[in-house]
Amino acid sequence: MLNVPHEFVADDPRFSELFDHPRDVDDPVVAARLIGEYLDARVRASVDLQRRQVVLLSGGVDSIVLLAALVRAFGPEPLRACTVSGPTGGVDTDAARAVADHLGVEHVSVTLDPVELIARTRAAIATLECDELWEVGAAVVLRAAVDAFGGPSPDLQVWTGDSADAIFSIGGRWPLHASLGLDDLARAQQTRWEALLSSERLVPDFHARVIDDEVWNAYGTREAAAIAARLHGDALFGGDKPKEALRTLAEQLGIPSEYARRPKAPMQTSSGLFDGLLAAARAAVASLPNADEYHDPLVEPIEYNLVRLWLHTLDAKPVQPNPGR
Repeated sequence: MLNVPHEFVADDPRFSELFDHPRDVDDPVVAARLIGEYLDARVRASVDLQRRQVVLLSGGVDSIVLLAALVRAFGPEPLRACTVSGPTGGVDTDAARAVADHLGVEHVSVTLDPVELIARTRAAIATLECDELWEVGAAVVLRAAVDAFGGPSPDLQVWTGDSADAIFSIGGRWPLHASLGLDDLARAQQTRWEALLSSERLVPDFHARVIDDEVWNAYGTREAAAIAARLHGDALFGGDKPKEALRTLAEQLGIPSEYARRPKAPMQTSSGLFDGLLAAARAAVASLPNADEYHDPLVEPIEYNLVRLWLHTLDAKPVQPNPGR
């Protein structure tokens, strides 16, 4: 459905039917046109201009295309773009700001200092009841972005391009190139969607927990998945370039190639968020008893930090069994 925040595509009883369609699109230009038409229909069906429109802009092609599609549909005035960075600033902010400026959209940059980063990390763990690295990092970024606009509010409609990575790229252990056989491509796609686009995922109510509302995921719909299931490897990867169709669409929407084709790491890494958490983790290891006797944990190879931490857990007293049970 085009007018819902997102769908758990893999939960649909008709999910397997997505893979019954032939892979009849092998040209990235044609794929870009299909995705562009989909996005236009998606945002026109879903955007509520009575609410403030905020796009989480990472500087990667997924969110760039989303912002450009929104501008094409509604113009820049109703939109705000927000980029969240860790203490080091990461590498996202300059690219995100440049794209927002190019499109005429107001850009809000949020930089978390070390103290705020740790406080928000603790809060995210408590909120999610989960300390998984990627989930916590995403929660910190989402909540910080929403707080930059006054906190969770019914008049705020937040947009993200997160699911594009699952929909239009295989990722994981699968090779990212067009020579992947069609049967292997379909199997890899189905496996990835079952893991990431299902209510069986680790924190299915992630958005509701973090901001008391749903985030509007531009690509997380059956309609987008139906397009992706038609794409041949040539259209998906353009040889060995992940999300070639989206990069082509970005250029069609007027985004300079230096941003449309910019290599992008996961947001938690490129934002500098994990750099800040790594610094805090090193400091914690350095505070362990005798940790600085021979080397400085703040600068020694990170593998040594990991072993020190593991040795510390071995040193903990084992839990004694309860004889009454």
